[in-house]
This record gives sequence, structure tokens and C-alpha cells, in this order.
Amino acid sequence: MATGLQSISDESWGLDNVTISTTLVSEPSIIILFGAGLVGFALARRRRIK
Repeated sequence: MATGLQSISDESWGLDNVTISTTLVSEPSIIILFGAGLVGFALARRRRIK
């Protein structure tokens, strides 16, 4: 009863040889990005309220 598909019970059917790479970001950069995001949310909220 082979249809060309692997059986559902085979747990390795979808992913093979996956690599995830990360890059360290310095702490001041994270703080600046977080602050910019907060300012953006505040401006969007202020604009929506008016």
C-alpha cells in the first residue's frame, strides 16, 4: 500500500539537516531598539486617541 508518501508515524519526515544561527547584539543596541519601539507604540496610541 505504498503511495510514495512516508507513513505518518515516521517522525523525521518533514525536517532534515536544519541549522539555526544566532547573532549576539550588544546591550546598548537592544536598549535603543526597545526604546524606539516604545516611542512608536506611544505615538500610535496618541494618534489613535485624538
